[in-house]
Amino acid sequence: MKRKKKIEEMGTNLKGRLKNTMLPKNKAIFSLFEAVVNSIHSIDERINSCNDFTIEDAKIVVILNRELSLNIDSDRSLEDICGFTITDNGIGFNKENYKSFKTFDSEYKASLGCRGVGRLTWLKVFNKSHVDSRYMENGSIKELNFDFLPQTGISNISETSGNISEELQTTITLSDVNPDYHKTLPKSAETIAKQLLEHCIWYFLRDGGAPDIIIRDDGDSSVEISLIDVYDNYMASSSKRDTFKIYDVEFFITHLFVRSGTNSEHTLSFCAADRTVLDEPLTNKIVGLFGPIEIDNESYAYKGYVTSDFLSESVTPERTFFNISAFPSEITKGVEITMQEIKQEALAKVKSFLYKYLEENIIEGKERLCSFIANKAPRYQ
Repeated sequence: MKRKKKIEEMGTNLKGRLKNTMLPKNKAIFSLFEAVVNSIHSIDERINSCNDFTIEDAKIVVILNRELSLNIDSDRSLEDICGFTITDNGIGFNKENYKSFKTFDSEYKASLGCRGVGRLTWLKVFNKSHVDSRYMENGSIKELNFDFLPQTGISNISETSGNISEELQTTITLSDVNPDYHKTLPKSAETIAKQLLEHCIWYFLRDGGAPDIIIRDDGDSSVEISLIDVYDNYMASSSKRDTFKIYDVEFFITHLFVRSGTNSEHTLSFCAADRTVLDEPLTNKIVGLFGPIEIDNESYAYKGYVTSDFLSESVTPERTFFNISAFPSEITKGVEITMQEIKQEALAKVKSFLYKYLEENIIEGKERLCSFIANKAPRYQ
């Protein structure tokens, strides 16, 4: 008798997956980041599949939803944020994208560095998410609506087809914030806009640029912040790119100067899949780098961004850390790349890039040291 072999798919327990999804309390804003990056990917997909849709046509609107106040005379713009609404005019939840959404660890967008678990951050921070999406299928527009909840997963599904004349549009609503994350969400629209730009900076630097991303505040109708405007104000000059290798693995570092009024801290960021993951302050790590960098009578902060396929392959599913050993061991030395080695090589490139801007500070520092030794501590001569 010939036995027939059967393959069965393994099930997924959403509550278990959420429990095992690590998202630090101070990373609550990552839930918004993931939703916006999904919108960018949806727009890119529409641009690549439609000849009559360009990046100039693309738009993402983020609305900050604030708690209602019992005092009708109070300023709602000062109330805590309780949710976000993200709307884009990308390709939408068509058959392939909806199937990918339903599949954890989906490889549908693996080429973009996606791990298929970003939407889990929605349910770590919020107890409810809802999707409304209009998409094109076989020449006609269809509509898909559903809830995505920690208890039941995808539920309350509604599909409409036929006489739908509206444009393609997808809206993600994140609501009922988890108390564990509530107080760590930034309050001001300006802060959220800046953090979102820094997280997604690579989409603005790439060829073709980023879609227009607008931040609005339902507690203050006068607030409308364009990330393209923030980017134009944020950037001080065109970027410069450098490379280095560790054990034949190539890394890239992009050097930027930003106006110090926006963010005066000098940082080195390590990125994966076009998004920042770790920020390393450069204070006390580079000789002469203290205070703003003065260029043509203006003050700037340095920002370095390290990227590599190795980093993208090593990032955790939540994109909050890297599965890379911190230091080399006797066994792995010379074989396994560590974060210490990556940071050392990156810092060497930063020092080389910044030297001409810091040369005067370095010389003055040496002169002060020599003067101190000569006048106050001659025993060190």
